[in-house]
Amino acid sequence: MNAIKDSKSNIEVDGFNILSDQLKVGQTIFVVFGGDQGKSDVTWDTGLAGIGHIVSEPYNFEGRNYKIKIDVDLLLQRAMKREDLLQYRNAYIIIGISPMEAIVSLNCVVFKDVQKKDRSFTLETEVVGKFSLSLHNSKQIQELCRLNATAILYPYLRAFISNLTALSGVPNLLLPTVNVHKLLEESEKDEQEF
Repeated sequence: MNAIKDSKSNIEVDGFNILSDQLKVGQTIFVVFGGDQGKSDVTWDTGLAGIGHIVSEPYNFEGRNYKIKIDVDLLLQRAMKREDLLQYRNAYIIIGISPMEAIVSLNCVVFKDVQKKDRSFTLETEVVGKFSLSLHNSKQIQELCRLNATAILYPYLRAFISNLTALSGVPNLLLPTVNVHKLLEESEKDEQEF
């Protein structure tokens, strides 16, 4: 934080674990200070602190976590909070300042190989949900999207397929009810054993 406050160059920043494939040298970034204001080691104001750019590709991967280096181009005199952005509605969803929005897509293909399975149709469906989250921990966000969003969207996908097949003159297709948490846990175990 001090290196950023002093507008030094080639500042090493760590703790990233998403978007590594989308970060490029020269890309403009928002510098957002986070942290739990209740902790004694957090001595800075949280919020949008400035604008900078990336000076190194992601490196030093440890699991999914990695580091980048940045230069600060503009440092604000004080960090901007959510309340400062209320009049700028499009900026209201900046990570670290406001609620996070996640768009989750659940896809299903029924009777994918029509000729081999002797089926009369293939059905591809996608249900998309938009969720607002007040979390800023990417691991928690990913878990909520993976488990809870899937569990919320699946009944809609199931009902859509049932209604569409019933109205299409083919035998009604009813997908089974699913315990999403249990299914994803079993899927993870299978992947680890593989």
